Amino acid sequence: MASLTTERTNRAFGDIHVRGEYPGCYLRSLRDQGVDLVITDEDREILKENTVDFVSFSYHVSVAAPRTSSSRSTAAGRSSTSSDFHVITGTVPHIGTGSGEGTLGGMNKGSTILQLLEHLGIQAESAIGIGDSTNDIEMLQVCGVGIARGNATDDVKLHADEVATAVLGDGVWNAFRRHGLI
Repeated sequence: MASLTTERTNRAFGDIHVRGEYPGCYLRSLRDQGVDLVITDEDREILKENTVDFVSFSYHVSVAAPRTSSSRSTAAGRSSTSSDFHVITGTVPHIGTGSGEGTLGGMNKGSTILQLLEHLGIQAESAIGIGDSTNDIEMLQVCGVGIARGNATDDVKLHADEVATAVLGDGVWNAFRRHGLI
């Protein structure tokens, strides 16, 4: 629980500097701790007008990758040493193939979205999936509308029904607006 609290605090500082406002969950957390943060309209204006232009993250990445040539390729940037595990490399683009994620075989964003939709009683054709990395491909394929963000790799764009603007160009907001969600 302590690591979750630390992560939320770290993200709050990023949200403040990137979005130009204090996240509601952070303000509630402060109130729960007895801290009454007074934010004036002038403070809000200063925050909004002085957001950062660039955000950088430093990652420590652990990668599971096959050691032998007997591993089979399952898609671009993907490999599997058995049906028990699924490895997607290159999910953090600026790190390249040195980054990645491993999941149990058959588990991916697409299969998880289908489980959630079934639980909610929603047809997959009614769902919109938005992504930009190879780990999003299955999600884009199972949703009724698969939207690649403008900064997505070419392979991801091939699996999408449409391409939105990039993350920093309000891609999700623009896609939501185009589809009448906001």
